[in-house]
Amino acid sequence: LQFKWACLPIDDLMKVRKFLLDTFTAIIEFLQEVLGAQEGIITVPRNSEVVLTSVRILGRWLSDETDALQKEVLELLPSLLLRMPALTENEHTTAANDPFSHLLLALLHITAKGKGRRQFLAHKGPATLLSFMKRHIHAWHQAADTPDIELLSACAGILINLVCLDPTAVSADPSTFIGFLPALCDCLSLFHYPPPTPPSSTSPPLSIHTRRPLPLTLFAHILVAFTFTLKALDQPTLEAHLNPASPTSHSSDAAAHLLHTDALLLQHLWADAHQLGLWESVSELWLMAAESTAQILTRKKYAFEQFGTHITTWASQAARQDQDAAGSKPDSSSTEILTQLTCA
Repeated sequence: LQFKWACLPIDDLMKVRKFLLDTFTAIIEFLQEVLGAQEGIITVPRNSEVVLTSVRILGRWLSDETDALQKEVLELLPSLLLRMPALTENEHTTAANDPFSHLLLALLHITAKGKGRRQFLAHKGPATLLSFMKRHIHAWHQAADTPDIELLSACAGILINLVCLDPTAVSADPSTFIGFLPALCDCLSLFHYPPPTPPSSTSPPLSIHTRRPLPLTLFAHILVAFTFTLKALDQPTLEAHLNPASPTSHSSDAAAHLLHTDALLLQHLWADAHQLGLWESVSELWLMAAESTAQILTRKKYAFEQFGTHITTWASQAARQDQDAAGSKPDSSSTEILTQLTCA
């Protein structure tokens, strides 16, 4: 098919493109009319099949065509996000037919840019994303089904765009972003991951062959999203939102568990990437997460000594391994970050 498209004259290609733009402009106008705040000329139920299909088709097209109709798409985005609960209220909605799932790759591109990201944040985008993740992660757990790697990767990528490119997003809506932390842990647990390791343990992580295969790139994206969210918070905020109805000690235990999880994820991604010989493919993401963890430790935003002791002890061991592996290469960026973690 690609070859046939390449053989078409440029004039024919331009006609096809114009036809597609006209078609999707009409779809956007239809959705704007149906999903808008006020009732328009078209009176179609918002959760009707024609509306759901229009959202799915538009989302799939926008996932590939990232430059066309940007103004129109951004104007439609608030209505799409605010009406999404009504579009997904069907109890039989699965990840495959959920209209929001067809928008994820488009939202990944949209939230990478300032204007689109601001629109997403201002119109309950994070809450909609969190609801989607929790709903389908729970369904995958209940059915013991294989999760959709592409969907989970897109969710993690959108979250990274929010917490890495706009750090104020977390402080503006701490309750929602704190909700992403257990959701990300639940996502990893779909792969029976990470294996339980006592905080004081210095034994190596379990073999990758004892767990359901977890794609390293997804693992790395989850780790970055998790760590940057923690970095944007502090202990009082985290504890206040984890369980406001419980005694402080319960919230402290939950906060300590999340920090310990961060330490475990750094350790396990390091071990798996080296064990599989795929360190180069995830090293940049791992370094981002490790540097954020070093900043958390340095700024002492969390008063859990066990967290700091565990990560610094492991980092000193890993640094020695890294130096041995690097041999005569003194400029290893991973060794430098591991040293920072050791000294934090």
